[in-house]
Amino acid sequence: MKKYLLPIVCILSIIVIIWICSIFKCEIITKIHGDEFLSFEEISTASEFKILTYESDFARIYCVNFDKSNGSVHNFIKKDGKWEYNEWEDGGWSKSGSADGFIWPYIR
Repeated sequence: MKKYLLPIVCILSIIVIIWICSIFKCEIITKIHGDEFLSFEEISTASEFKILTYESDFARIYCVNFDKSNGSVHNFIKKDGKWEYNEWEDGGWSKSGSADGFIWPYIR
């Protein structure tokens, strides 16, 4: 039994480290680049938002509505040096149980 404990603890530790690093990454990206997207209605009408992916010409942003009952992912592309709303992805979660999956990282 003890010989299985160390590998299990190592695997769980790696999962937790990856999870924590992804949250830090999103927080840092949102802090640095969040102001670039505040002029868009999809972002300004959200109670919270996190930038999941930020590249030179593409961004994925997770938005939570004001009653925190659901969230959605919005994609933006950069054309001629300006961000443009591109498309909406399926919602990430919902208190009503209609979620297709979960979003990484979790929004409190």
